Amino acid sequence: MRKDNLYGCIAGAAMGEAMGAAVTTWTTDMIREEYGSLIESLLPAPTSTKMKGKFPAGHSADAVPYALQLIARFLENNGAKSEYD
Repeated sequence: MRKDNLYGCIAGAAMGEAMGAAVTTWTTDMIREEYGSLIESLLPAPTSTKMKGKFPAGHSADAVPYALQLIARFLENNGAKSEYD
């Protein structure tokens, strides 16, 4: 069960980042003005966004690799441990 939750978390983060890459830093009003509605599919990042058109539709930027590194550290330590434990 925990493995399924972990995989779902990673997949959800990747999908959310990929869908949001086209409009990163935009407000809801800006998205509606450009696309007529909220984002419902994978779109390439326009040159006017923070991503500056660098990534094709469906590409994730940096949040997913950071999340994977965090998960790897978590697993290496057999759970959440810190110097305060």
